Amino acid sequence: MPPIRQLLLTGIALIAAASLTGCGGAIEPTRSDSESSDAPRSNAPSSPAESPSAEQPTPSAPALTESAGKAPVGNPKPDGNRWKINLASDGANTDPKTWPDAGEVFSEAEITSVIPSTTDVNVTECQKGKFLFGPNSGKQTPRNVSCYYEITSDLQAYDDQPLRLFVSFSGFLSRDEARDRFDSSKASQKKAGTKYPDQWMDLGKDSYWTGSSSQVYVGNGSVGGTFQLGASGSIAGEDDYMASKRRLRDELEVPFAKIVQSKL
Repeated sequence: MPPIRQLLLTGIALIAAASLTGCGGAIEPTRSDSESSDAPRSNAPSSPAESPSAEQPTPSAPALTESAGKAPVGNPKPDGNRWKINLASDGANTDPKTWPDAGEVFSEAEITSVIPSTTDVNVTECQKGKFLFGPNSGKQTPRNVSCYYEITSDLQAYDDQPLRLFVSFSGFLSRDEARDRFDSSKASQKKAGTKYPDQWMDLGKDSYWTGSSSQVYVGNGSVGGTFQLGASGSIAGEDDYMASKRRLRDELEVPFAKIVQSKL
């Protein structure tokens, strides 16, 4: 398989940062109007207080399943590389220069461990951010905070339509602050999800699904942050829309979430 290729860098995403102070903070990328039509979306409101979730018995985390189509999926195998994200001098935020690049989150070996039939991976539509508050106000993030991974494999339903994995992160803070924000967002989305019972699932291991993407907490003893992983596209052997979304969650978002969590 050819090396992962980075194809296109598009624009600068404005980043809304609630209570953003210091060198880094929790951020939320805003995609441009020209973003791909198959980007992960939800029919429910997108704000944390209204995002799809449900007040119902928590299902068990889905197990990885073999594709009913042409190719099976595998078990995630992290490559052992870890991020070294440094706290800023204030002890609450982090140095953005130490953040990872969204286009380099997954290695070729990690992708093929999840999708063994992978023949090509293109990283595309990457975006940096722009700090709106704090001492970095007006500055770009040093690296990309969101990218799409286009994965060509036998798991896709159509030869000319690769599966797409959207990867985005909301910055990094001290462990306690990052954990509080993730837990608060998860609780509010679960409560709001009573209106959307088919668009909430607790995936276990600090991750949950909102119907359009998975939110994943990543952290260590000193710092933490939240990643969004959203898989899209037609999957082989599946014609039902909701069943396809669930398979994209179980067979792409869940295993890749485990890899992300191994990085910090």
